Amino acid sequence: MINEKGNDYVDFDTLQKMLGINDMTLFLSYLKEVYKDLSDRSEDKKKGINKVTFFDYIKIPIFIAEKLFSALDKDEDTFLNSHEFIEGLQDLYMGDFETTLELIFKILDFDKDGKITKEDTKVLLSYLPLKTDNTQIEYKFQMQSLNEIDEILEKTFGKKHYIKQDEFEKIIESRKSDVYLQILCFLYQKKPFNSQNLRPLKDSKKKVIFAPHSKKSSPDLLLSSFSGEHTKKKNGNSIKKKYFISSRSIFSFCSN
Repeated sequence: MINEKGNDYVDFDTLQKMLGINDMTLFLSYLKEVYKDLSDRSEDKKKGINKVTFFDYIKIPIFIAEKLFSALDKDEDTFLNSHEFIEGLQDLYMGDFETTLELIFKILDFDKDGKITKEDTKVLLSYLPLKTDNTQIEYKFQMQSLNEIDEILEKTFGKKHYIKQDEFEKIIESRKSDVYLQILCFLYQKKPFNSQNLRPLKDSKKKVIFAPHSKKSSPDLLLSSFSGEHTKKKNGNSIKKKYFISSRSIFSFCSN
């Protein structure tokens, strides 16, 4: 998308609609069916879905899948019960800006201490597959992506070794959106379902059109290195906020 200044940006609500989930009841029914199927494959059906079964379903790089599983596993018993699996994926694919941002933060919070570090964030970003049409990824592309990651981390963390969730949200909204946006877009692009998966359930369910509910206006997230303005209203007054994200030619999953 292009704003009035000619800069590329991503509108959160538009991005989410690209998932093709128009029926909330239908999607929740799908998740319940998937949970039943996956938990039946686990060694302990009562506990829920184990890691191996979840990895087979989600089909993303194992390191990222491990961190997503850990973020969803609230009771830390190495299984996803029905509540953790269904609510967790509902938050990921149907949650508003704040809900998805909280989940991305948990994915990056490797030791679950309420903080994300620059080093851990770099490790996870380095596992995002490079976006290239080449069959084999050349070394120069790998180096370019690492340079981009270093730039992102510098603008996100500055001189800090770690940041907390409230700081992370402020940075994503006002300074640099890449960390949140690239991970979210990758997970959206690699979603383990499509319209064909949902269609068999369609005729037997009451249709409810899904409109994401947000606690506040979802921001426009820029896809260029230039600043852009997003106007919001608070207490009757217009407030303009700026959002930043570098142009990522190598693995920008939001640029499709």
